[in-house]
Amino acid sequence: MGDSAYSNPECLGFVQKNPTQVHISRARNNRNFYYPCKPTNELKKRKRGRPKQYADLHKLNKDAIGREPYESFKFEPKSKKGKTQIIEIDCWNSLIMRGSQQEKGSDCIFHLMRVRVYKEDGTFLFKRLLWLIVSGEKRMTLSLLDVFTIYRQRFDLEHFFRFGKIKLLMNKSQTPDATFEEHPPILLLETRILSDFS
Repeated sequence: MGDSAYSNPECLGFVQKNPTQVHISRARNNRNFYYPCKPTNELKKRKRGRPKQYADLHKLNKDAIGREPYESFKFEPKSKKGKTQIIEIDCWNSLIMRGSQQEKGSDCIFHLMRVRVYKEDGTFLFKRLLWLIVSGEKRMTLSLLDVFTIYRQRFDLEHFFRFGKIKLLMNKSQTPDATFEEHPPILLLETRILSDFS
């Protein structure tokens, strides 16, 4: 799991090299993604230049995206305060992004998920939509609810790290001296006393 900093082509390319990893990351609301270009007879006849990789544009900052979602899921959980929430999840399969010199974005195929959370009266609970990228060879093994549940655990981990650094001093912990781990302090004191008398 990761935030928007881990949704770049380099991270997705690293995931492609590990066949057992499924990478879930958040995408910024102003990103542009593309559908892969299907090979046609005209493209096969072209001999010059790189084959066309990017087809239709998929913009996240517009409500009218163009294509209908491949899969949708809706459920109504209750919050800790007992209020009912309406969560709608839409998924678009097989998208790609622009790459960089280090990694080709057209080789990293992923799923794009849009999560909308409503109150009981139908108004948005959060101001911004949640866009998730699911990449990896085994991304089809996770359902939409599984991906949403797994990503929600990221906030608990972030709170734990913050609490651990402030209260438990996890960022300032130091490993003990190796000699004190191998020999108890009493034996070290006895050896020092004997060495002084000798």
